[in-house]
Amino acid sequence: MAQIALLAVAVGMLFVGVQGLRGVPDSNGKKTSPAVAIVCLLLAAGLVVFALLVLPNLF
Repeated sequence: MAQIALLAVAVGMLFVGVQGLRGVPDSNGKKTSPAVAIVCLLLAAGLVVFALLVLPNLF
């Protein structure tokens, strides 16, 4: 169950990162800076690795 939740968060972070790199504004008209978008993509990749490789080995 925790894996599904972490993967859902990772998908959301991937979406934010990709939209930020594309320069698409959010609903308020603000754009995400490229540095924040790259950090979101890196954190999303880390979450996927943790959810699929590390978490199953803990239990």
